[in-house]
Amino acid sequence: MKPSGLDEGPIVPLAEKAIKTGDPSEVIEFILDTVRADLLRRFHRVQDKRDYDTNDVGAGRSYVQAYIGFVVYTHKLYQYLEGGGGHGKESSSEHSH
Repeated sequence: MKPSGLDEGPIVPLAEKAIKTGDPSEVIEFILDTVRADLLRRFHRVQDKRDYDTNDVGAGRSYVQAYIGFVVYTHKLYQYLEGGGGHGKESSSEHSH
């Protein structure tokens, strides 16, 4: 059941394939690679702006924005993962076999 017009991107077919094959490795690697690339991009943005001229207010603001953006992003990503992806943590009864 998929809503019409939904852009599922590359992850939905990978997730469905994982369910069909019983092998989640491809979807896990895709997610990990995507998160890794995004974290690295954000981190390098902070590093590139770190040695700004202290007399340049705009550069200072740009650094602070990148710094806070990286830290807040990592915190929210962690909270999302710890919180069960926005749907609450799955109960242990959902995983018992």
